Amino acid sequence: MKSRNILPNAINLILSFIRRVNKSGKIVKKMIEKFGDSHYSLKKYYSYQSYLKDSITNYTSKNILHLVITFCDPSCKIFNVDEQTFYNMVTRNLVLHFIKEDGLLALFTSKKEHKTLKTDHLKVYRFIINDLKRY
Repeated sequence: MKSRNILPNAINLILSFIRRVNKSGKIVKKMIEKFGDSHYSLKKYYSYQSYLKDSITNYTSKNILHLVITFCDPSCKIFNVDEQTFYNMVTRNLVLHFIKEDGLLALFTSKKEHKTLKTDHLKVYRFIINDLKRY
């Protein structure tokens, strides 16, 4: 790859997408209605994302993405293990949605990104998808 910053940049875009109501709120709401019980809510999902952000370091790497989709703290007083597991499932689906749809659209319509680096971005997205298949 020509730029070593592509993976951290892609992960930052993904984290921004999953942590912002204005970017992913409609999708999260649909997933909660479809798969969740009455005690899951949009507000609690984004509170959980805020909790994760405070619990995890700021350094962006592939490992941060793994933590965001698998993190479970049994000693947490705010979110029980079932809620954490459910919200992690929602997060995994959001990551895949971003990579397959919103991320691609942003990449192909971006005027900032040089044309030759767009293929490197696609390789990074494919790498992330293959890496997430384990979960």
